[in-house]
Parts: sequence; structure tokens; C-alpha cells
Amino acid sequence: MKLYICIVFIITSFFHAQANNEKQIDLILENSLKNFNEIKFNESLKKANHALKASEKINYSKGKAASCIYIAKVLLEVGAYNEGLYYLEKAEQEPFFETAVNFKTEVCRLRGRAYGNLKMYTLAGKEFHKQIQYSYKIKDSLKRNFSLVWAHQNLSQIFEMQNKRDSLWKHLKSQESILKKMNEKEVYHMLYTTYTQKADEYIAANDLPRAEFYLQKAFRLLKKYHVSYQHDALEVLGKLMDKSGNKKKAIEYYEKALQNAIAIGDGDGEKHLYKVLGNYYTENKLDIAKANEYLYKYQSISDSIDLHNKQAVEAVLAQIVEKKDKEITNSLLDSKYLNTLILIFSFLIISFFYFKSKRQKLLLEKKEQTIEEKQVLTEELTGKLNDKKFYEVIRLAKNYSPEFIILFKEVYPDFYNNLTSKYQNLTLNDIKLCAFIKLNFSNKEIAEYDHISLRTVESKKYRLRKKLNLSGDIDFNVWIRNM
Repeated sequence: MKLYICIVFIITSFFHAQANNEKQIDLILENSLKNFNEIKFNESLKKANHALKASEKINYSKGKAASCIYIAKVLLEVGAYNEGLYYLEKAEQEPFFETAVNFKTEVCRLRGRAYGNLKMYTLAGKEFHKQIQYSYKIKDSLKRNFSLVWAHQNLSQIFEMQNKRDSLWKHLKSQESILKKMNEKEVYHMLYTTYTQKADEYIAANDLPRAEFYLQKAFRLLKKYHVSYQHDALEVLGKLMDKSGNKKKAIEYYEKALQNAIAIGDGDGEKHLYKVLGNYYTENKLDIAKANEYLYKYQSISDSIDLHNKQAVEAVLAQIVEKKDKEITNSLLDSKYLNTLILIFSFLIISFFYFKSKRQKLLLEKKEQTIEEKQVLTEELTGKLNDKKFYEVIRLAKNYSPEFIILFKEVYPDFYNNLTSKYQNLTLNDIKLCAFIKLNFSNKEIAEYDHISLRTVESKKYRLRKKLNLSGDIDFNVWIRNM
């Protein structure tokens, strides 16, 4: 009896200790999220890492999944896309993840934002639509509405990047409709973002009174809730001043937006505003020295980010290609088994008819002839399939599709691997330019398909020659095609 009591006591103590450890991990994760929302990324990352180690020690599946997601949030926010995507994949491998709808919506949201920042718009859109589907399964109405707004907000940004205005307005209206039904104090930041987006769109449509109306609503929220994140609204206000003809005020608000981005540590915002200011000074022929200074800072940050993001893009492409290769391999295996069964069945029939009567010899000869004809036809179709892949690469290039590089790598694997292994300092844009040249596109065609000017194409080629260390006597186009 005493032994039984001791065993029960030990088991009870074990589960009690386990429950206490899990509560402590949950508390650490709550603090990590709080730090993230306060834009204290270092503290948030440290606590999430601590929670992950503690969760692994006691095999707390929920803690491991949540820790990985919180780590990914910080990494993706600071532009470390490769590492962030790795932790999202790690979270998905946890058993708890399969039953956690909240976790699934968050992973879709984060992965979609990463793909969007990497200009992989089709993949980003798929993730955000998956987020909407998962959101409707969330039982808590507040969390469900938050998730739906984030999904519509991100989709509107993706369509803005692609200049698809009709789709953009559709999702802007959806997110505003949901937010107006919620408590302003809980959603003021998202409401501010929505008003800013609408103001920006009204400026693009030359409806300045409506743009001013929504900007006033946005700044009212910023003031009311003491929001430090203001550079989006300040930039749109700069656009409004420019449209109104007040260039001095436009520059003033653009520079305020830049200072705000620097102050809160928003690297992407800082890079973007350097470009906005540089282009504005240049296009309006104001201060060329200042324009060059801003554009130089933009290029420095951009090159640094592009070089880092190149690894992330290649990792994503590798996953897609690997998945595609598995599907093709499985398809080929199925085809192989089917062909084997057909051959065996044909052999049995032929043997049966051969032994039954010599008169069937003529029929057998005809069957053999048919088989030969089918083999020839198969070879012809295989050749046509390869041609189709080539023409598909051309089509994707002309349509500026994010899947262009994926298929190009599949059609020209030796060229792609040789280029990226010998010249590891090339950015994704450099590789895309090499691909265009490999496909024998003229400068004019490259400018048209890449949506840039002819002069920009020539400048890109010049910079690329320097990266590849090519002397002036070498024909650049011939060198690329012969590589």
C-alpha cells in the first residue's frame, strides 16, 4: 500500500512540475511578444530563444512551435528571411501545430510577408489566401477578425506592388469594414494603416480632398494613441503636398518620414525613403548633390540587403524545385509500373496467340510495328515537351513572372549553377539579367520585360561586367551565351 502511495505521489509530482514548467515557458513567450510589439527586437529574440531551449528540454510541443514562430517574427522583421523561413518550417514539424489554427494563420501570414518582400508575389498571395481560410476556423471572434484584417491588409499591399488597383481596393474595403465593427482602442494601429493606404490611393487617383480627409483621420489616431510608427503617413502627406504643388513642404514631410524610420529602426522604410528623396530631388532638378547623397545611401543599403536576401530566395526556390522534382519522380515511377504491366500483359497475349496458331504470326508482326511507331511518337513528344519548357521560360520572362527564374534554372541547370558558384556576389537581379542575355533578348526587350528604361539596362550591364571582371575587348553577350 505504501509503495502504491509513493508511486502515485511521484507521478503526481512529475506532472505538477511539468505543468509549472509549461506555465513559465508560456509567460516567457508572452513577454517576448510584448517586447516585439514595443519594437524591442533584441529582447524579444533572446526570450524566444530561451523559451525554445526550455521547451526542448521538457519536450513541450506547444512551447517549441510558439518559440519558433516568435523567433521567425523577429528575424523576418529585420530582413533575415532565410533564417526566418527555416524557423517557420521548424514550427510546422511540431505535433501541436497540426491542431493549432492560430499558429497556422500566423505562419501563413509571416511566410506570405517574407515572399512579398522577396518580390515572389504569386507565392505570397497563396499564403495570404490560406490565412483567410484558416482564420474562419478561429473560434475567438476578436482573434478571428484580427487575422482576417491582417490577411486583407497584406493582400492589398501585394496588389499595390503589382499595380493591380481593382484588387487592391477590394481588400482595402474588406479590412476597413471589419475594423469598423471592432473596438478602436484594440485596432487603432491597423485602422491608421488602412486610412493611410486609402489616402495614398486617392492621391494616385487625383482625388486630393478625400486623400486629405483620410490622412486627417490617420493622424488623429497617431496623436490620440501616441504611436511612434509614423513614416508611412508622413510619406503620404509628402505626396499630397507634391500633388498640391508645394515642393518645399513635400520634401519637409519626406525627410520627417526618413528620420522617423531611422529612429524606430525600420531598415526597409529607411531604404525606401532614401530612394524617394533621391528620386524627388532628381526629377524636380532641385539639389543634385543631395539627390546623389540620398541615392548613394539607398544603393548601399539595397546592395547589402539584396546580397543577404539572395540566399533566402535560393532556399525558397530550392524547396519548390525539390517538391516539383518529387512530383515528377513519382509520376515517372507510376508510368514505369504501368508500362511494365502493359509489357507483361502484351507478352502473355502474344505467347498465347503464338502457341495457339501460327496463323497469328501476321498479327504479332503488326503489334510489333505498332509498338515501334509508339516509341517513335514518344520520342517526338519528348522533344516537343522540351521545346514547350523553353517557350514557357520565354513566356514567363515576358510577363515578369516570379516563377521565371525557377523554370530557367530547370531548363539551364549547368549555366545557372556555374554562374552562381563562380560569382557568389551576384544579386538576384544580376542573375535575372544574365538569364535575359542567355535567352538572346536585346537591350530593348530586356527594358520592356523588366519594366525599366533602356539606359538603366545599359547601366546594369556595365555594373555587371565589373562584377564579373570582364575586360572591355570581350563581347559581353557572347561571353554569357557561351558560359
